[in-house]
Amino acid sequence: MELALVLPILIFLLLVIMEGGRIFAGYVELQNAARDGARYAAIHCTVKEVPDGAVSSWVASTLTPWVQSRLTMLSPQNLSIEFSRKENADRTETWVEITLSYPMEIVTPGISAITGNPFNLRITMAMRNE
Repeated sequence: MELALVLPILIFLLLVIMEGGRIFAGYVELQNAARDGARYAAIHCTVKEVPDGAVSSWVASTLTPWVQSRLTMLSPQNLSIEFSRKENADRTETWVEITLSYPMEIVTPGISAITGNPFNLRITMAMRNE
């Protein structure tokens, strides 16, 4: 009798732990991709190499495929990238900021009622080039 009362709670806790692990793994992967993408952009998207008018085409043709290639667990097609580049007043530093958003599908029905489906992961990284 006790097993019949406790088993559904234990199964639910097990599913919460598994789904939480999936979400955390997706978050860590997205964070690593954002860090790599910000570093890549800080090195290769300087004002000297990419003029201001060509930044959006550089992001679409170079940065987006490069960041997508860093994903292993997440689907690259669902990834959205926001990018900005700024120079300081004396033009000695270039700051880049990359924001990655990913809608992570929750596969456990009970968990999706709590977290919402999809669960939106969002990471922002900023780096500078001196």
